[in-house]
This record gives sequence, structure tokens and C-alpha cells, in this order.
Amino acid sequence: MGVLLVFYHHYIGTQVNHIERVFTYATAGISAVLFAGMVLIPSEKKVLLGAFVSIFIIVLAAGITFWGIRPYTILYAEVPERIDMLDAHLEETYPERNWEIRQSPAPSDSLYLLLVTFEDEPEITHHYHMSDDVVEGEREIRSTGRSW
Repeated sequence: MGVLLVFYHHYIGTQVNHIERVFTYATAGISAVLFAGMVLIPSEKKVLLGAFVSIFIIVLAAGITFWGIRPYTILYAEVPERIDMLDAHLEETYPERNWEIRQSPAPSDSLYLLLVTFEDEPEITHHYHMSDDVVEGEREIRSTGRSW
């Protein structure tokens, strides 16, 4: 479990909302308590031991799925795909301009909020929220705001 926490801390935890990190560490804590309970319960109490093992497996599987696999997929598969989609849109819309695309650094912002700064107007940052509706083609790609 320690290896999973180190992986989470280095590859996922730094890029997600602080509330998600709290839930991740709480899930890890609950898993650790359940594991300790499994170790400390005498083998004669098979029903109680079986309950602890079952709950431990469920909590561990849910934690790995919700706090490990899901955010890793979003960060390392979905976000790059959305950046490429926005880049292609900008190439088509503004072929004569150059730009830089980056994710919003604010932890409270959506992971799908992409910030675009054009080379010829470096003081203005355009915001693009690349939601599922945009990816699925239900909404067009457009700037959702800008900041100076």
C-alpha cells in the first residue's frame, strides 16, 4: 500500500484538487486500519476475520479505482487528447498565429480548463473548457473567458 501512496503522491496528487487528496489518504487510512484488524484478529474468529477481509478488499479496490486509475487516466490520457483537439482547432481557426497551451495551475479549476496564450498578445490568456460535450461534438470549441 505504501508503494501505491508514493505513486499517487508523485504522479497524481500534485495535480488534483485538495479534497480528492483528502479522500485518497482517508481511504488509505481506512484500508490500513482494516489490514491491522485482519492481522490482530485471532484465526478462531473466522466470521469476523472474513468480514474484515471482505471489507478490506472492497475498500482497497474502490480506492485504487476512484483515486488511482480514474485520475491517472484523466491526467495522462484524456487531458493530452483534449490539448491535441484544441491545438487542431486553433491551427484551423488561426493558421497565421502561434500559441502556447497549458492547464490551469489553480487546484480548484477543472482539469479540463486549458489556457491559451497567443504569441502576439502575451498579456491575455484565453480560457477553453474542454468538457465531455466538446469532445463528443455536442458543443463547439470556443473560448469561455480570458484574463489579463
